[in-house]
Amino acid sequence: MSLAGGFGGGSFGSGGGGGDKALRLSLLETMRLAWADPDLRQRLMFILMVFAVFALGIHVQVPIPGISSTTLMDQLKDNMMFQMMNMFGGGALRKISI
Repeated sequence: MSLAGGFGGGSFGSGGGGGDKALRLSLLETMRLAWADPDLRQRLMFILMVFAVFALGIHVQVPIPGISSTTLMDQLKDNMMFQMMNMFGGGALRKISI
């Protein structure tokens, strides 16, 4: 059995059952159709609200009693592990935000 035969048969150029992978609708038309469906509209609104909460949460600083954010940043400035965690967190750790 050939490698191509295990994934639907035929060669890649022969169109052996794979079908056309091109988009048939434009992105705008797809979004319009998705917005027309009430269930999909509700899910899209939820995703947009989650993005909005995340975007606003980045700018909200968390007050920690007894710890100054500038003092903490000065102490952790040379710590490579902190730098990596801050980078993967999008800089929120540096600002001590949510």
